[in-house]
Amino acid sequence: MLHGIPIFAAESSEMIEFDLKTNEMKTVEIEEQNSDSVDSYIPEGISTGIQTYGAIIDGDDRYRIPANLSSTTFPYCSYGVVSCTWPDGASSFGTGWLFGPNDVATAAHVVYSHENGGYPSSIIFYPGVNNSGSIVGASYKATIAVLPATYQSERDDTKDYAFLSLNSNIGNTLGYLGWTTSVSVGNTMALTGYAGEHPYELWEGIGQIKSTSGSFLRYTADSSRGMSGGAIYLTIPMKAAGFNHGGYPGESYNYGVKINSSIANEMNYYKNKN
Repeated sequence: MLHGIPIFAAESSEMIEFDLKTNEMKTVEIEEQNSDSVDSYIPEGISTGIQTYGAIIDGDDRYRIPANLSSTTFPYCSYGVVSCTWPDGASSFGTGWLFGPNDVATAAHVVYSHENGGYPSSIIFYPGVNNSGSIVGASYKATIAVLPATYQSERDDTKDYAFLSLNSNIGNTLGYLGWTTSVSVGNTMALTGYAGEHPYELWEGIGQIKSTSGSFLRYTADSSRGMSGGAIYLTIPMKAAGFNHGGYPGESYNYGVKINSSIANEMNYYKNKN
């Protein structure tokens, strides 16, 4: 049962781990580490590339990633569908990306919902999916879901990110994204994910960072429902700088949580935990 769970006062380094098999929950304090910049891991035999056809213009400039690239070319092969089944019987999906051997990053609102009963009863990660209208390919169960404590207790949008531990080290085969806390206005970035209007197809837009102030990054790349949780990915140096949230009401940009030193510490902790 999720009702009656005590609420924990939290600092930015306090995380809640939820065991999807036992429904047990615990609070974890993350110690400081020097992990502001971590390189991506690209296995031998995996090619690299960012598809840059598509201009930065008014309107929707996104394009679909060719299906043959989603399982063979980095960073696309590190992305996947995060599929959730909720305690109330509902289902939903968002975007996730590997940042360690068995570690997936996404948005907290993808894997936690007060309206649907709290944590999902099941979370499945489908890497490299790119098939119109249906999920085809390998699947991996999440065993642990990790959220910032203040997102669970207050739905704090500055903490809208989450980590999943999988039951397989698939990242050693597909590769995984590194991250950086160094991002500047004008940096070219990519936003890749599973747009709800194109179910289970991998789409991408290229844009620029417009603001780095506070807890958020704001950028011009297009986003829609389903792309939540995708990496805010700097094309140079091929690292994640944040987690896509989505639209910003009344503004001409999208936004997501910026990876700061505290979040980088948390990512490094979970990457090296298993």
